[in-house]
Amino acid sequence: MIFENKEVGNKEKINGEDVNFEHDSSKEAWEHYRIIYFNNDGSCRINNEYQLTDLSQLVLRNYKNRKYYNEQTEKQSYMNRYFLLSNDSKIYKIGDEYPGENANLSGDCDFNFNNRKYPIFEKMIREEYKNYPRGEKCALKLLTKCKKNHHRLVNFSLMQTKGNMQSFKGAKLKNGEQPSLDRADTLISYLASYYKLNREQRKQSCILANASNNKDTLEDYLNSFEDIYDYCEKIYLIDDRNFIDRMIEEGKRPITTGHDVIRYMLLALEFWDRKEKKIKKIYENYSSIEAANLCDDCLDEECELEDKLLKEGPEEV
Repeated sequence: MIFENKEVGNKEKINGEDVNFEHDSSKEAWEHYRIIYFNNDGSCRINNEYQLTDLSQLVLRNYKNRKYYNEQTEKQSYMNRYFLLSNDSKIYKIGDEYPGENANLSGDCDFNFNNRKYPIFEKMIREEYKNYPRGEKCALKLLTKCKKNHHRLVNFSLMQTKGNMQSFKGAKLKNGEQPSLDRADTLISYLASYYKLNREQRKQSCILANASNNKDTLEDYLNSFEDIYDYCEKIYLIDDRNFIDRMIEEGKRPITTGHDVIRYMLLALEFWDRKEKKIKKIYENYSSIEAANLCDDCLDEECELEDKLLKEGPEEV
């Protein structure tokens, strides 16, 4: 299978009607997650608390009236998401209402260049390079390129949603003295500090304080990773420690000028290149496994394709 970094839509037909979804948590996004995060038997490479063998396991939920419902939204004021519940979740279903579950995973955009963030970056660039039209043109072109990647597969990753980890990244982590810009590098920088704390110190951390009643759930999830390098390898598919160290340092730096925006965009572009390279290998390996499985179901006594696959073995990921 060849990986295509396509832009993911946000509509799905349910009961004959178009329903809006968050791009990173749509069925199309989950088809991608199933390949890059789960083994052929459904076991999860991120955390053994999860299993996904078929997309029918996903729970369609939206948030309203302070409760979760397994139904699509009726208005456009909020979006739908698909969630994967942990293996030990006990769902007490009352009609279409789900009062709660132990833990869940859903999608998140790594670097945020959406329609709300784009004008912020654009303003910084135009202010700094207003007397340098060539530099301004080049920077804005780069910004447009980053914006086009916002809803593409390479910018999607899974995240623990029970415990407000997404809101912590998107709203609580400040950009210096400025509001949050929903930055992957800032989250990585924060988590690097978190993993240097001992277990008792972690209990007093900002990210767990933000988790409210789901503090224990998020703590167990975060502590399932050895350190920030393990987290980045499993979540972002990036295992180059030098680059991760660079992400940690960049995440500490605020973005307040056009020059800062350019530095940030170059970091995002390299992040996507590194991640996409790993994704392509996973997709290639997935194709080999799928082909071998097809041969297992073949009634022929001899299968040249299976012999070739078994002889060569899947490419190491």
